[in-house]
Amino acid sequence: MKTFTSTVRICQISLFLVMAFLFNGCVVFSPIGNAVSQGYENMVTYFNGYYNAKNLFSEAEEEIKAAALMARGKEVPGVPTNQIPATAKVKLGQVVDKCSNILAFHPTSSYVDNALFLIGKSFFYQAEYLKAERKFVELLAQFPTSSMALEAQLWYAQSEEKLGKLEDGVRLGTMVVAAAQTDHENEIEAQAHALLGALYRRMKQMEKSIAEFEKVITVSTNDATRSDAQIKMGELYYADGQYKKAAEVYLQTEEYTSDSYAKYYSTLRASIAYREIGELKKGLSLLNSMIDDFRNREYLASILFERANNYALNARRDDAINEYIFVDTIYAHTEYGVRSAYQLGLMFEKEGGNYQQALKYYSEVNAATGYSFVADGRRKYEALTRYFNAWRQLKFADSLLFVLSDTVHKGQPDSLHALATDSTGKPVPDTLHALAADTLQKNNTHLDTLTMLSKVDTINIKNAVLDTTRKKSQLAVAKLPLPSADSLYLLKSIAAQELGDIFYSEVVEPDSAFSWYNQSLHWSYNHSRSPRILYILAELSRMAPEKKFPAPEEYHARLDRDFPESVYAEEARRFLHKPSASGKIDPAREYYAQSEKQIDAKLYEQAIETLRFIVRTYPKSPIAAKSKYAMGWIMENKLIQPDSAKVLYKQVVRDHKGSLYEIAASKRSLEDLQADTVKKDTTMTKSILQPVQSIHPDSVQKTIRDLEIDTLKQELVPPRSTKEKARRKKVPVEP
Repeated sequence: MKTFTSTVRICQISLFLVMAFLFNGCVVFSPIGNAVSQGYENMVTYFNGYYNAKNLFSEAEEEIKAAALMARGKEVPGVPTNQIPATAKVKLGQVVDKCSNILAFHPTSSYVDNALFLIGKSFFYQAEYLKAERKFVELLAQFPTSSMALEAQLWYAQSEEKLGKLEDGVRLGTMVVAAAQTDHENEIEAQAHALLGALYRRMKQMEKSIAEFEKVITVSTNDATRSDAQIKMGELYYADGQYKKAAEVYLQTEEYTSDSYAKYYSTLRASIAYREIGELKKGLSLLNSMIDDFRNREYLASILFERANNYALNARRDDAINEYIFVDTIYAHTEYGVRSAYQLGLMFEKEGGNYQQALKYYSEVNAATGYSFVADGRRKYEALTRYFNAWRQLKFADSLLFVLSDTVHKGQPDSLHALATDSTGKPVPDTLHALAADTLQKNNTHLDTLTMLSKVDTINIKNAVLDTTRKKSQLAVAKLPLPSADSLYLLKSIAAQELGDIFYSEVVEPDSAFSWYNQSLHWSYNHSRSPRILYILAELSRMAPEKKFPAPEEYHARLDRDFPESVYAEEARRFLHKPSASGKIDPAREYYAQSEKQIDAKLYEQAIETLRFIVRTYPKSPIAAKSKYAMGWIMENKLIQPDSAKVLYKQVVRDHKGSLYEIAASKRSLEDLQADTVKKDTTMTKSILQPVQSIHPDSVQKTIRDLEIDTLKQELVPPRSTKEKARRKKVPVEP
């Protein structure tokens, strides 16, 4: 027993001495000690960090690739193109943390280059390309002979492309191609060619780009890589307008892949390319074959949508509309459902001017979000909404004008009431309907186009006129005043200007715009709105000489003659080669600018003092009339002093005959200004486009007052010119 114990102790001592030699740097055993130490370091690094980081990265990468496959061909509202799944993002963050720990706590490990590579790729997938670039550079600088150096150089080049460093990307990609050829790394070489193809495409070098994608197909043995290159070549030919070549290249994709999406997408794009060159039968044949293939059930909405597009270009309007409606119904609220609604809106707007139906479908587009085409649909929805509101305003003004003229002709205010009631005072339905019909007949100048509206809208407007007739009797009994004819014609003028704006900037129909703008001038010719209309008419004439409108010079001359102080008149003088009026410095303008700042700051008393100074010091300046009118406006609307305001308005009429403010002031001075004047910040649409049944004569007067107030500080912006000249087709002026 004693002998055995001694033997054990000798063995323990011997083992201790060996370990001491290995780990304490003995000259003889130093290499062995380093090897054991390095092996231990690598083992700890691998199991404590790299193993888990590598598994997490693989899982995240698979999720990203799967999400990319699912998102192919789909435009997801509000989601950036480089968006990755949330779970993948979390895992990539963990990869960065674990690999950063390796760099910090195990800097001598053999896994440092691996850790740098994983960090770089994790940043790349998270679209943090600058950070990715730095890690790839760090790896290549520290480990130029690493087994990952070639692949890291490829990722480095891809980072440069994402950062927009196109020249650097080409240089690095070319180096990767050469190195991959030396090492016989075909797939890395193919990826480098694909990257160069993308870079040359961004640099607008189409031939070089196509050459690189052709090399991808030659070098790679991966079906997905080759089919992707083939599709990208088709896109290049399509973007260059070589539609026939594009269709041929698209259809060759089937030779390289069995992937159902790649086949669907390339065939769909080929059908679109054939459509571009007018080979509609070929395109339709491809689409029909795709519809018959059960493997395309998932993509049926897009195929039917493109078939509808084919019908539309092939003059099969009814078929196109039916197809669009089918997609809009079956695939409502999806991308192609909304796209179909947008196309229906365009068709009803441009072909026949059925604005009621167009508005219906644009309203669907307006309710959608995120898609690239929604903005235009929303703009058109808003324009057509304004269009019908303007028409309702016209009808309302016409009905009140009839009531006003009929009241004058009758002589006795309650005669209509007597006519429309029985002996007990109750309304007689037949009589009221007859009155409504008579109203429509007497206003046929503007009401005969109601047939363009839906039956529901027509009934609503007829009921509105009928209700106005009833209100006439009520007004007569209650002895309430009707708005003046001038006020109603001003409302009509504003509505006509709105219609002109819509046809000028939104619907883009020069003839209709020209007609409505002239009608607006006919109904009310004033300094607050007419200068802008005259300027637009000159622009219409200049941009559409084939329409044979009056020469632009006629409108420019009217601007210079009738509204010399307008900002549009200054531009008109430039066209007429006349000297500018702005060369003369008027000190009154500077003081008036100061008063405007005081008004904006709600320092109304100070503003009035400044304006009085202008009137006293510069009585002959054109700004004097404007200042006096502004004082009246402040007293009426801000200080609630209607009597003082009326005095100032009368002074403008008396002392400034022929000025721009005489007409506005004359209307203001004749009205019974009330302390509850509608505030200036009430929007015009909200105040004048309310339902006809709820409009009271007093509210009409207040509306007119609001519309006239804008003469105080009006700096009109030149009208927006259209970029859609080629789309100008004739549409009706009236609904």
